[in-house]
Amino acid sequence: VVKYLLEKDININEKNNKGDTALMLAAQKGYLQIAKALIDRGAIINDKDENGRTPLLFATENGNMEIISYMIERGANVNEMDNSGRTPLSIATRSNNKELIELLKKNGARRL
Repeated sequence: VVKYLLEKDININEKNNKGDTALMLAAQKGYLQIAKALIDRGAIINDKDENGRTPLLFATENGNMEIISYMIERGANVNEMDNSGRTPLSIATRSNNKELIELLKKNGARRL
């Protein structure tokens, strides 16, 4: 279904009533293949919802390493802050996810 929709002339960056895009929802739910397909078709990787959360922040909240790694490879801003001042690194630190902390730091994340 997703592949079919992506082949049509649709706006993949359309937002729902909370400001979420399809990429944000895929990142939040851990749908790696859907996230990849959306990114590969031009989804805005650093777009923000009404709370200032990016797809990378959604993925970080769930600790989904594969999606996080792919988003970083494709240009996700590892230092982007939401409206509450949270960054991917602060979320990873709060959850004590050492692997994620290392990945983020290796890719330029810094404490703000």
